[in-house]
Amino acid sequence: MRIAVYGAGNGGKLFSEIARQCGHEITCFIDDNKQGSINGCPIIRPDEFDASCPVIIAVMDNNIRLNLSKKYDVVTLIHPTAYVFPTAKIGKGVLIKPNASIGNNVEIGDCCIIDAGVCIEHDTILEEGVFISVGSNVGSSVRIGKRVLIGIGCNVVTGAEIGDDAVICSGATVFKKVSNGAKIRKRL
Repeated sequence: MRIAVYGAGNGGKLFSEIARQCGHEITCFIDDNKQGSINGCPIIRPDEFDASCPVIIAVMDNNIRLNLSKKYDVVTLIHPTAYVFPTAKIGKGVLIKPNASIGNNVEIGDCCIIDAGVCIEHDTILEEGVFISVGSNVGSSVRIGKRVLIGIGCNVVTGAEIGDDAVICSGATVFKKVSNGAKIRKRL
C-alpha cells in the first residue's frame, strides 16, 4: 500500500522505516515546518496533500496525534517482529514497534504507540492516544485511560488503573489507581 507519513522529524523517519518493513511504499512526508526530502520522498505542507492517501501520524504528542487522526484516513502499522495475539483488538492509526508483545484479549484504542520491546499482558485495555515507551511492561487486567504517557522502562502491575492524561515517568512502577492528570515519578 502507498502511504504518507505525517511528521518529518525523527519520528517520521522511524515510522517510515517501519512502514517499509511492513511492505508499504512511502509517497511523501507531511510537515508544516520542514522542506526538502527524506530518503527521496518529498516533504510537503498539509495544504498540498491529497487527503485520499492513507497516513500514519508520526507525532509523539498524544493530543496532536489524536486531533490529526480525525482529518486523515489513518493506517495501523505492526512491525513484523511484534507478536499480537489473534484475539487482541487493535484500533486505527496504531503503531506497534519491533519486538513488542500484545497478549490475549488486549484492546488497544485508536492512535496508540507501542514502543519497541513493550509487553502488554492479557485482558488489558488501552484507550485512545496512549504512548507506551520502550521496554515497559504492563500486567494483565490493567486499564489505561486516554492520552496517557508511560515512560521508558516502566512497570504497571496487574490490575492497576491509570486515569486519562496521566504521565508515568521513566522507571516508575504503578501498583494501584492513578488519578486523571497525575504525574508519577517513582512508585504508586
